[in-house]
Amino acid sequence: MNKRGHLWGIGVGPGDPGLLTLKALEALKEATVIMAPLASSREESAALQIVKEWVDETRLRVYGFPMTREPDSLAACWREVADEVAALVEKGEKVVFLTLGDALTYSTFNYILQQLAGKIPPECVTTIPGVTSFAAAAAAENFPMVCGEELLAVIPLPDGPLSRVRGLVRESDTVVFMKIGNRLKELMAFVNEEFPDRAAVFASRVGTPGQYLCRDLDRLPEGVDGYLSVLIVRKAGIKP
Repeated sequence: MNKRGHLWGIGVGPGDPGLLTLKALEALKEATVIMAPLASSREESAALQIVKEWVDETRLRVYGFPMTREPDSLAACWREVADEVAALVEKGEKVVFLTLGDALTYSTFNYILQQLAGKIPPECVTTIPGVTSFAAAAAAENFPMVCGEELLAVIPLPDGPLSRVRGLVRESDTVVFMKIGNRLKELMAFVNEEFPDRAAVFASRVGTPGQYLCRDLDRLPEGVDGYLSVLIVRKAGIKP
């Protein structure tokens, strides 16, 4: 009987290969199979682009994930990938699953883990954390996000009106907005209403050659894309 293999879920950070941890690099070098997610609307996996220097095609498997919020379609896709991961681990393969940012913060790997429950032993799974997009954005601008007992809220833009998160925003000292997508204009109107006096950083594709950073939201160009973007806002009276 083959000895079971292992699964590593690796957060590869937002875009700069230099932000990969030593532990992540060790797992990449040891892996016999490297799995990379690919949004169905894109030609290349963003996570794979970050680690391509350490990945050869003979070990690589790319999986398309539908750009939908329809729960049944997503669950079926995650289940299919999880079943393949479980089969590989049972065969003794050393599997790495790549994910942007941190491996357990709004990541695809969260859903794969849920689908793997009961299929492989917990001791066969290791999660390696990565740098989040908002941590990298703050660092790029030397922008302290929170100090002392200040409250930080991390908010993916919800379905429906942004008024749903107004209470949380008003109770927090600093707010990170993620998953902006094509709703940047709507978000800016909300931020202008809730934060008339503020310090802020808007970051798009942080850590990549296409990185764009802006501290003055009033000067944010009209055509800026919200995809792979994050917005950090601190309330008035809190010095960044």
